[in-house]
Amino acid sequence: MDRDEYGGAPKYQKLAEMIEGRIDSGEFAPGQRIPSEGELCDEYRVSRITVRQALGALARRGLVKREQGRGTYVQPRRLRRDIRRIYSFTADMLALGLSPSSEVLEFAEAEADEEAAEALELRGERNRVTVVRRLRLANGAPLLLETTQVPAGICPRLAERPLSGGSLYQTFQETYGLAPRTATETYESIILPAPTARLLRCPKPRNQPGLAIRRVARLGDGRPLEFTVAFAKADRFTLKIDMDADVAGFRRNYEV
Repeated sequence: MDRDEYGGAPKYQKLAEMIEGRIDSGEFAPGQRIPSEGELCDEYRVSRITVRQALGALARRGLVKREQGRGTYVQPRRLRRDIRRIYSFTADMLALGLSPSSEVLEFAEAEADEEAAEALELRGERNRVTVVRRLRLANGAPLLLETTQVPAGICPRLAERPLSGGSLYQTFQETYGLAPRTATETYESIILPAPTARLLRCPKPRNQPGLAIRRVARLGDGRPLEFTVAFAKADRFTLKIDMDADVAGFRRNYEV
């Protein structure tokens, strides 16, 4: 495997892509030890330095973990959220090549709690909501515990309808002809409550770092469509933000 054969790309980069492909295909499963450096050298006919660079690149991306004296192990895929767009768990898991599923813990109409009533702008007798509490899984492993409250006045009898493909947003679209246009999310670093940590199958339910995520999604006319509170393990979650420089402001403030 040489540089010319792959259009000038560095050897380690192409090797990292090949190993990642084997992870994506399931050949190297989460928790599995991948071949040793020597075995990879023999298999791909590259130097040990190239192998180490490739494994280092994969480790920096959180795909593998290198353990001194033990080897290199495949890490569970992180939940990657691009906070520039409205998030769909089902769509994002499929995009990562993972199989999404949900364990429905609660699906019933109820009175909105105080936080949800304020977030959904519900008043008086119009504070009925459908509560959807779900454990969200990827390849059978729990990633999120979500509790969503939807105004009953906007989506009547929601609890009597099946969730289309397990996706609440798909149900909004197919059953009610509704889709969120904007959303506001907040992220808070917390210690997960022990019952939540146990549902997320944390090995040590006490003192488990996590994230609390709150989202209000709105329709095009500004009406709140859903209020969701989600909990996630911190080590399974990555946020992505693309930023542009304020070139004009920089020049205005710093040029002389």
